[in-house]
Amino acid sequence: MSEPKGSSGDAGAVGGLFARLLTKKPVTDTCEVALDPAALARVTAARDALNQAKFLPAQDDAAVVRSAERELKDAEIAAVDASVTLHFRTLSRPAYEALLLAHQRKDGDQGAELYDVTTLMPALVAATVYDPETDEQPVLTAEQVAGLFQAWNQGEVDAVWAKARDVCISAPDARLLKGDAATAVSS
Repeated sequence: MSEPKGSSGDAGAVGGLFARLLTKKPVTDTCEVALDPAALARVTAARDALNQAKFLPAQDDAAVVRSAERELKDAEIAAVDASVTLHFRTLSRPAYEALLLAHQRKDGDQGAELYDVTTLMPALVAATVYDPETDEQPVLTAEQVAGLFQAWNQGEVDAVWAKARDVCISAPDARLLKGDAATAVSS
């Protein structure tokens, strides 16, 4: 990692604080994309059946519960196979600002947004999705993401867009790590 602008290189002068801050890891998050909604419906039905088997009397309660547990396990395995996990990693502030500038709304465009969301959304998703195994980023193009967004429903688009945006604009609250949750939540 190169030293940020304005760094003196003398971390000892401030007790190592600067050197420690340089070790900060980027904000990351994930989003599950269901490739087959029927697989998710099967999990829901299997959970309902298991709950019913546990709480409603039957001829052979133990056998019914074991059967329902097996069905739930099979449904969950099928659901994992029918989904993809997208991994998101933050952009540096200059990279994020450059992306925003590249997708500013044109003077004649209608709407209250400052940015052209039809181009910004796929560009930001493409820029933030990475492969955790190879550490490669990006792994999708804005054109590929725009094509997916054309095929997906609004809820799916919003979920993926929100993760990409949130890794770039949110800061984890370290007070939660120090047991100061009450202060972290109230501020």
